[in-house]
Amino acid sequence: MPKVREGSNYNKKYDEELLQKALREIEEGEAKKKVARKYNIPRATLQFRLSNEFKKISHGPNPILTTDEEEMLVRWISDCVKKGFPQRKEDLQASVKNFLDENPRPNPFKDNLPGDGWYKSFLRRHPVLTERQSEGVTPSSANVSESDIRGWFTNIENYLKENDLFQILEDPSRIFNADETNFQLCPKTKTVIARITKYLRNRSGTVKI
Repeated sequence: MPKVREGSNYNKKYDEELLQKALREIEEGEAKKKVARKYNIPRATLQFRLSNEFKKISHGPNPILTTDEEEMLVRWISDCVKKGFPQRKEDLQASVKNFLDENPRPNPFKDNLPGDGWYKSFLRRHPVLTERQSEGVTPSSANVSESDIRGWFTNIENYLKENDLFQILEDPSRIFNADETNFQLCPKTKTVIARITKYLRNRSGTVKI
């Protein structure tokens, strides 16, 4: 527990999302002292969360997926949003089903497909995610220039290189032939999962905006 001056209250200057980001950097080789200063998180907190003594406490029954597996889903959803392909509830449920089909374990789901109860609990466990209404392409957003298009391809190329995925462009099974009808990946009337990008702190905790 951090030391607090007598007569004063202790207020955390970080949230769980920031803490998880700091822990990932340490696991990737960054020094604890440097990460602690960078995110203003006590080094003792980081050491404890990395130790075998830490056990995440949650209310209700234990989740079917582990904490690490759910964090992978959160990162997958976030990456899809960044690339312009937000996922729907049905997409998340189908991904979990595919994972459980390949990694069998006891669960209450029918045919390994999680229902609405699991989905709502997943969002509660990960408050950085929220539901939003998808938007169709407006005339103004459809009016793109050549530099916009080249910039999009540059961003994709950088993403693939940064994540060591550039070799997938050499995979012939990833080549698709399409005509003018396009692929409607995100219908306007559907609700998608998005990441909350900004927080506002008050005395009672963290509030999304």
